[in-house]
Amino acid sequence: MIKDETTRQVPILCYHRVHRDDDAEMPSVVAGRYCGHVTCSVFRRHMTMLAKRGFTVVTHQIVMKWLYGEAVLPSGPIACIDFDDNRLNVFENAHPVMNEYGFKGTVFVISRLADGDLPLMQSYPWMNWEHLGKLSEDGWTIGAHTASHLKLAQMLKGADGIDGSKRIRDELINCNEAIKRELGFKPQHFAYPSGDWSEEVESYVVRYYRTARDWRGDDQFKLNSFSTNPYRLIGINTSMNMTDAMLSRLLEAAAF
Repeated sequence: MIKDETTRQVPILCYHRVHRDDDAEMPSVVAGRYCGHVTCSVFRRHMTMLAKRGFTVVTHQIVMKWLYGEAVLPSGPIACIDFDDNRLNVFENAHPVMNEYGFKGTVFVISRLADGDLPLMQSYPWMNWEHLGKLSEDGWTIGAHTASHLKLAQMLKGADGIDGSKRIRDELINCNEAIKRELGFKPQHFAYPSGDWSEEVESYVVRYYRTARDWRGDDQFKLNSFSTNPYRLIGINTSMNMTDAMLSRLLEAAAF
């Protein structure tokens, strides 16, 4: 029996990196910090739990159409898998695991990082446009995460004397133009860098995208429903702190 569309709930699990278990550069995972770092073995366990519970993993493109009443969700429990910051180990480690289960993800791209032109974020390998193009060809959704990963709400304060409004527009427009230039389409989805959201920032985001996603801690299991504001989608930080018991409880809330 298919659940009423207006009562369905969709968790968005948000990762940043999927490290090899023996990766010496795996950062420390500290409670309360939104890092989204996991090892390959933990990531595989998460995907296996989704598969065994009968979840269909969809991209933001599907969720967008559902929220705008343009399509219904597939039958059965639904989840989204997000990856912020276009890190290379997502392509190398997460993509193959998700392929095994027929899952498709959504990657939110920092365009200057994909260009190889963001030194402050190039201490760890990143996905370039060729990698991102391959994911897009494989059915993944590519969203925008600004040009430089600046905290937008802080930029609006104008503490450095620079016009914050112009800087926000530049961050959004430059990212969109890069994705269009390199991948051939305009992104429809956005993720707020570092979860730095405000109503004023949202007022800029709505001009360029059809959905936007925010952050919640890995102990705050808030799901997305038919009544969720499309520009305030809730992503759950999914890190090494996400125990099997915690993930199981989250999935139970979304199942029916």
